[in-house]
Amino acid sequence: MAWAIKRYPSGLLEILAEHDRPKLQLVVDALNGKRTRQHLNTRQAKIMRAHEAAEWECGRRRLEKRGRKVYQAYDCKVPAPTVFQVRMQYAKLEGHQPQPNPLRHREWLRDLSNRGKIPRDMTFQRTMTRCGVEFRLEKPRKA
Repeated sequence: MAWAIKRYPSGLLEILAEHDRPKLQLVVDALNGKRTRQHLNTRQAKIMRAHEAAEWECGRRRLEKRGRKVYQAYDCKVPAPTVFQVRMQYAKLEGHQPQPNPLRHREWLRDLSNRGKIPRDMTFQRTMTRCGVEFRLEKPRKA
């Protein structure tokens, strides 16, 4: 598809932008040489699915109705999900149920990470940086 867009760019990008936004992003990433989900191992693909679920949860992605069709919309005004939110979604996707007390969620994630059930924090950060998706740190480092 990237080859076809390089060769015949006029209408293909417009069609993808209007009808299939996620596929357009994959094509743009391929044209720019970024890694896409097709080039990820199993763990990295799970991290990217968790990132997508975290974007839905925080409201960055939503469904938008235009006429009779429903499209997926991105709201860039909503801040990107934090690494903590992505890790929570990863744990949920793996089938682990969080504690009912939200004050203990960080401790629960740390315990899962120490037992090897979910990857460490830096693995999430490296994977998301490599794939070029937006995320936030809870406590950003001072420059």
